Amino acid sequence: MLTPIIIVVVVIGAGIALFVMNSKSQTKISPEDQKVGEFSQRLTYLLKIVVEHSDDSKRQSSEKEVTRIGEEVNASGGFRLMIQTHKKVTSLTNEKYGNRLKVLWKGIGDWRGT
Repeated sequence: MLTPIIIVVVVIGAGIALFVMNSKSQTKISPEDQKVGEFSQRLTYLLKIVVEHSDDSKRQSSEKEVTRIGEEVNASGGFRLMIQTHKKVTSLTNEKYGNRLKVLWKGIGDWRGT
């Protein structure tokens, strides 16, 4: 009588283990998505300074860094990665930040801005 219970427990345990392993493999972040996330975090911080800070020197310094990061994004993945990063930054912040990013990236790679 104890043997069937042990078999059921083992089968259920194995099923749970397979489910967990399969779930983890499906949630892996692609290298491109990881880059977008890293760039977006840095840009979100800098754009907050650009959009909201009154100190001209800090704002100008942050604008230069946003432009430099745009060049880095372009070098890492071209226009496609720039589009993905812009979308991510806009979703993390708001349209005002996204528009400012468009302007600051104007002329980098194939980016034309507005």
